[in-house]
Amino acid sequence: MNKLICPECNYVNEPERVYCHSCGVKLDRSILPENQPAQAGAKPRPLKKRRVSTFSFGAFLGKLIRLVLGSAVVAALILMALPPEEVPEVSEEASMSPPMILMDLQASASTPGSARRVYTEDQINAYLKAVIKAKSKPEGFLEENFRFGRVYSQMFKDEVLIGVSQEIFGYPLYAATRLRPEIAGGALIHEILGGYIGRLQIPQLIMRPLAPLMFGNVRQGLSQEIAVIEKANSIVIEEEKAGVFYKQPGR
Repeated sequence: MNKLICPECNYVNEPERVYCHSCGVKLDRSILPENQPAQAGAKPRPLKKRRVSTFSFGAFLGKLIRLVLGSAVVAALILMALPPEEVPEVSEEASMSPPMILMDLQASASTPGSARRVYTEDQINAYLKAVIKAKSKPEGFLEENFRFGRVYSQMFKDEVLIGVSQEIFGYPLYAATRLRPEIAGGALIHEILGGYIGRLQIPQLIMRPLAPLMFGNVRQGLSQEIAVIEKANSIVIEEEKAGVFYKQPGR
């Protein structure tokens, strides 16, 4: 067994000592073998494992998918926040004297014989702006933070786009749905063709369950108009105009 001999007092010390047991002088431990432990029973220091850099295709693919999905969500939110490229404005003439569409339709539905009511897109929007806004008056917290803008429409061949604008905490948001309406069995029915939130296009499959939630208040606000339209024989949607046709039996 190796011993450490003190150079000062020649005292033979145990190999684990650092200072001489007799005189206290620091011992020269370099004379011990390299594999000799510093202290008896001391645990050897664990070797550090060398980290090997390896490429994982699965991890790379996961990060790429998360990046793409994150970018898609951000892009969708930006499109939803943007206003539509074209929101029809109401002309000054139509705003000054919007047509009394409900009264006109009620008169046509109750008059014997045939009647035809045709309105331009501008006239319909003037009526919607006047009637729906008057019925939409939130109170309290909603009045301060959720302001209803207007309902607007755009007419296409056999199709109509119904849009709603409102302000949420002062920021304008838009939503619209595209419909193909018709009279069938004494009811006004429509096929939902799709829609938009801002400029983000919503496919038909997603818009079908969303439309009743997003536009239920509009339908409720036009309940009287819808009831009298359902008494008509047919409706015709053309570019920038719509017609309602009645045929009542004569007296």
